[in-house]
Amino acid sequence: MLFAILALAGCSNSSSEKKATVDPSYKGYPNGGLIAVAADLDESGVVVLDARSADAYNAGHIPGALSMPWQQFVDSKTNLKPVSELETLLGAAGIKRDTRMIIYDDTTASWGAAGRLFWMFEYLGCENVRILDGGWDKWTADGNQPETTVNTRKPATFIADVNDSVVVDKEYIADRLNDDDFIVVDTRTDAEFIGWQLYGEARGGHIPGAAHLPYEDYFAADKTMLDYNSMKALFDSKGVTSDKEMVAHCTAGIRSAYAYFVARLMGFEKAANYDGSIWDWAAADADTYPMDKLENYQALVYPAWVKALINGENPPTYPGKGYVIAETGWGPAGDAYNNGHIPEAIWVNTDEIEYDCFNARNDWPVEAGDPPCWDRSTTEEEDAAKGLGPDDTLPRNWWNIYPDVYLLPAIAYMGIDVNTTVVVYGEDPTAAARLVWTLMYAGVKDVRFLDGGKAAWTAAGYDLETIARLRTPVAEFDPDKPGRTTAIHPEYKVDIPYVRNVVNGVETDALLVDIRTRDEYIGATAPYSYIPTSGRIPGAVWGKAGTGTNGMEDYLNADGTLAPEKIYPYWNSIGLTTDKHLCFYCGTGWRASLAWFYAYLLGYPEISVFDSSWFEWSMGEGSAYNGDSPVLNPILDENPDLPETK
Repeated sequence: MLFAILALAGCSNSSSEKKATVDPSYKGYPNGGLIAVAADLDESGVVVLDARSADAYNAGHIPGALSMPWQQFVDSKTNLKPVSELETLLGAAGIKRDTRMIIYDDTTASWGAAGRLFWMFEYLGCENVRILDGGWDKWTADGNQPETTVNTRKPATFIADVNDSVVVDKEYIADRLNDDDFIVVDTRTDAEFIGWQLYGEARGGHIPGAAHLPYEDYFAADKTMLDYNSMKALFDSKGVTSDKEMVAHCTAGIRSAYAYFVARLMGFEKAANYDGSIWDWAAADADTYPMDKLENYQALVYPAWVKALINGENPPTYPGKGYVIAETGWGPAGDAYNNGHIPEAIWVNTDEIEYDCFNARNDWPVEAGDPPCWDRSTTEEEDAAKGLGPDDTLPRNWWNIYPDVYLLPAIAYMGIDVNTTVVVYGEDPTAAARLVWTLMYAGVKDVRFLDGGKAAWTAAGYDLETIARLRTPVAEFDPDKPGRTTAIHPEYKVDIPYVRNVVNGVETDALLVDIRTRDEYIGATAPYSYIPTSGRIPGAVWGKAGTGTNGMEDYLNADGTLAPEKIYPYWNSIGLTTDKHLCFYCGTGWRASLAWFYAYLLGYPEISVFDSSWFEWSMGEGSAYNGDSPVLNPILDENPDLPETK
């Protein structure tokens, strides 16, 4: 009965025939009519195509839908089969060029399968093709009931009217790559873009100059499409505008085909899919078809890499030396850790690696003083690991990391030595960066930053645990040099005397980079409650940051993942080049640590953090605030209305 209805639907003239409900401005899109909603599935004569796998289709599908996985239309390299073969396959499925079609998949899980079919049909000249907004995900979430009947149609004759403009090859891209009216869109994940070879690519990285617009970013939480304004803002942020010819690619032309669909929705007049994609490009001559990647991309890992490490499928870099996963933030472990963390992760309190004041325990709490002095939040056991007893005191440290003699045993107490593979993440990426920088300064050889942290882990479908993991301290930080008391990479940290030499012109190859908000840089605000001074270090360039002391929006994607390619063009424009020693500072070192890590990922050869940063420079010994004369730590303040002295 169902077969008969489908076969006759296109001929019906009944007054009850359902008409198309295409909204030409759906969600504000210039070509919103390319999107379908659930009500459109009941249109008379429309053919619904399920782009998911055959197994998924057989387990349940939208009533009346035909099974049409994209894989049947490609050759062994995922390029489209010859047109004659496509015509035969589609005709056998009962599809003609003028058939009205609605395609669906299970959105992000299908990696753009619906878009792949949409692009193929437009290549073949079909003009009545739409994609169901939200696909299978939303259709089932809305309570609709699937069927398991295998649907077929009477064979037809498909005659293509090929549109060659929607498919390009590597030769075309290489020829157009440097043209101002041309842009390549890379729709792969962050990990693939920066250099990880996840799917057998001959080379890692991305096509030079490619705009990175990951496929997953096109969807709202319910798996429906972003509205036009949101999508346009996303594309505009990467320079992908409708006045340019846009060519999308991914690994094999699937996710990128969906980007082609998005471009069509947005009214791009020139859009194409490179179906050979990175499998094809990376396998070709590297001189003719170059690729860029982060110099040290391996330090930025993705959830599946960590999962494989835990499962023993991805052995630590130094066999037999083990690994440690660390969640970090300020203070003892709280709800953020206790209510769920990545399996096996220990908690690391940032006060274990840095401090402002270190007073005897029986002197707690201390007077705030002027400037206010913040005592540590570490346990007696954590202090004892450094060799410090409850009656010990240390000189004020301005939130510098601990002196090496205390820092190295503190790291050993975490279960980490120089050969341990360490994965770090935190709710605050600057806290994670602070620990990463500290470990690398100390000399740990294999430190990894989990991109996106816990949110990325759960988004990948992995479970958290609530068991508070105990540490397994190691006896020596450096087994090859027992009793080591000095960091292995002291060049990663600079202090007040060095910065004074930069300001005074003694160090001529160094450049101070201020990683604070623009208002902090020009002296318009002093956002720290305990740092009332405003301005900047003379000669410092503004390296961007974000909107507050904890904000690093200029450095991060909307989902909290790192975006080195986002900040690099700006850095390059202000003279942050590889022939200079770049010295990063902020308020107390956290934001500067993230900028330092970016510079490390990008391969800058000489980089350091001015550890105590603006805090000590503006208020410590040698500052006007401290009442010293002569002033050894000068300040440039464009808005001198905040305290310069006590």
